[in-house]
Amino acid sequence: MGISSAIFESDAKEVIRAVKDVSGVVQHILRSFNFEADFVANAILKNCVAQIGCVIPLDS
Repeated sequence: MGISSAIFESDAKEVIRAVKDVSGVVQHILRSFNFEADFVANAILKNCVAQIGCVIPLDS
């Protein structure tokens, strides 16, 4: 793995972490309105991961 791919992977993990934080906020807001928060937040998260175009374990 070259330096540039290591940097990209690190940046991508930070993006994933930020997206997970945002989806948590979205879940909290939607729960207060009694929507299907988990479904919507998971859809947002999956869409963002698909936009990045790389596969990173979301449990990290």
